[in-house]
Amino acid sequence: MSVSPHRSPLPQVHRTTTQATLTTEEISRAVKHARDKLLGAIVTGDAVFGETTKWDEEIKKAIRLGIQSVVGGARVQQPKLMRKDVVRTLNELAHAWKTSSLIYALSALRPQRGQPIQTQTTVADRAKNLLSTFSFLQESPEEDFFTAPMFYHMIVHRVFECKPELWVHINVDAPYGALDNLFAFGAAVITANICDHQLGKPDLQKVSIENWRLDYHEAHALIRAI
Repeated sequence: MSVSPHRSPLPQVHRTTTQATLTTEEISRAVKHARDKLLGAIVTGDAVFGETTKWDEEIKKAIRLGIQSVVGGARVQQPKLMRKDVVRTLNELAHAWKTSSLIYALSALRPQRGQPIQTQTTVADRAKNLLSTFSFLQESPEEDFFTAPMFYHMIVHRVFECKPELWVHINVDAPYGALDNLFAFGAAVITANICDHQLGKPDLQKVSIENWRLDYHEAHALIRAI
């Protein structure tokens, strides 16, 4: 029997590349490391508040580094729920900061001393003014932005005294960039609380870092202008 010159007489071998799977304990370690990297990203850069593509790249990078911290260069399957578990740390951070800053926002919404009790309309007007001027960041109208003592107390509390510890990501030799990012994040979170009162009464909006992106960048612009 003749053999066609176009076909090999040898049987075809289909090689499949199999990837190992992580154990439950390895997944836990990888997720913890990836979460830490993602928290570091919110402190040291603005990718978290950047375009959706940059945000997605930051998540993938954190997950990749998390897995590498456990298996090195070995090829393993990414656990199905790892992305969700890693991103959850930012959702938890957003909720914690918003809850912590609520008292600050309510203080800014209060009527000035000697002013009559606020109606729903006056609360809405007050919220609108605060959102358009960022005046809640000033100790007085004559002062620069970010001079309000309560704002500093909130940042110190969240960065240095609470979990997750964000201060570990600050470069002590050149801390200003990280502090600028954290100050902008804090301002955006307070703004989110004030937004809940735009109708003159509490109307809780979705806690979302994506929803705070514009306010974060506006606060950053104020910092650069000082």
